[in-house]
Amino acid sequence: AEADGSLRVESVGGPVDATISTDLLPVAIGVPVRVTGWVKQDGFTEVNVIVAGFDAQWAAAQWSAVGQANGPIWRRFEQVLT
Repeated sequence: AEADGSLRVESVGGPVDATISTDLLPVAIGVPVRVTGWVKQDGFTEVNVIVAGFDAQWAAAQWSAVGQANGPIWRRFEQVLT
């Protein structure tokens, strides 16, 4: 399955420390998932893209860093998670 998404944090007048998230479709354990996208950062720190997996009780099962940016250039990320 494919899904489009867009997440954005914007600060006007000062720095921001934020976390944003979105849910992905449930996937059975062991099924590969390809995560792709673009990320850009216009500020003083860096942006990290993290994918976290959770079990049925919402306990974090695993997580992976799949992309990052530390400048105003769009950077593509792609990773297959299993």
